[in-house]
Amino acid sequence: MRIWLWSAVFLTACSDTQPSPPVPVSDSAADLARVQCTRLFECCTSAEIQTVFTGATDAETCEPVVSNYLTTFVLSGFDESADRGAVTIDATKRDACLQALGMRPCESFSPNPNLNLLELEACRAWISAGLEPSEFCQDDFECRTGFCARDAAAADGVCKAAPEIGDVCAFGRCGGDGFCDVDDLCGARVETGQPCTRNDECLSDNCVDGTAGRVCGERARACQGQ
Repeated sequence: MRIWLWSAVFLTACSDTQPSPPVPVSDSAADLARVQCTRLFECCTSAEIQTVFTGATDAETCEPVVSNYLTTFVLSGFDESADRGAVTIDATKRDACLQALGMRPCESFSPNPNLNLLELEACRAWISAGLEPSEFCQDDFECRTGFCARDAAAADGVCKAAPEIGDVCAFGRCGGDGFCDVDDLCGARVETGQPCTRNDECLSDNCVDGTAGRVCGERARACQGQ
């Protein structure tokens, strides 16, 4: 009887055990800033860095600026999404994200740290979308489809497949290599050297003045490398 009683107590205690809450992404602000700033000074000239982070003369002076930016404007949003169940945070994938950030080629490295988080596959494994189509969303990164159809004035949108070439735009937006034209339809963005009237018509997001009118130029980069 005594053995049965202790077994019952043990099983009850185990059934009441709650899973540990996810480690907030914001706890990694300092580590992300350290890797981001190290790569920033490896990929960018001092003049280029001053256009992004005024007063940052080396990685050490850069880190508190980037850490504060991440905590205030980026990571808190991921944590809020996690609280709503809109994203899943897998703390075991954090270090792989940091490693991928530190090894990202200068050609694709962004001085904007949140763009690196959203673009790197290893970072998307750390902070992964948790919402299915038709579920309410607040940002693209919350949707498994990668697209939250939301009016800019509304707090919530709906996860859906991104509009493809030829589809009607969703609140002025299209997916993939599409742009929303004057007829509110998704058109195909064009290569460098092709005529354009605005940046989003170009795959490079850079419409420039040419010798015979405006054409798509090379992709503009904040850092050209040392």
